[in-house]
Amino acid sequence: MNSQEIHSFQFICSYRGTFSYQVRFKDNTTRRLEMRRWRDTRCEHSNFSPEEFEREVNGKIGLIDVKYFDGDTEALVVAFNRFCFLEHQSQVNQMLANPERFGHFTPELFPVYVGGAYNLKDRRWDVLHDFDQVRIKAGIPEDKCLNPRTNMAATQLSLVA
Repeated sequence: MNSQEIHSFQFICSYRGTFSYQVRFKDNTTRRLEMRRWRDTRCEHSNFSPEEFEREVNGKIGLIDVKYFDGDTEALVVAFNRFCFLEHQSQVNQMLANPERFGHFTPELFPVYVGGAYNLKDRRWDVLHDFDQVRIKAGIPEDKCLNPRTNMAATQLSLVA
């Protein structure tokens, strides 16, 4: 699979920080793409211990789960980030151009996601791609984005302190 084979991305749904999209390829096949945008809170009836929940649920923050994709997953991740960034910029530009409708608006930085895969042996999420390489290949300026995994680590440190 390479990025030329991807036809479109379409938002499906979101729940508790996990967002799902449909990826449609030029041959009309589809796959589901999932990513975790933010932390979730463990419910008392969870089957995971608090440590397991952090590792297995919140450990996926900033990652696109590429388990359903064969081939060049970096090309998929780059294409997805490019698609989302262009949508983000379009909405930001519309809001900035209409202050009478949207008031004072300060755009948020765009979160760039990298591919990840769950490692069953070590029971953790492994990062498969380099953040800066994905950002550069997707054409996302450094001053307009953030790394959700870096922000996740900073949040975890502040929670511990």
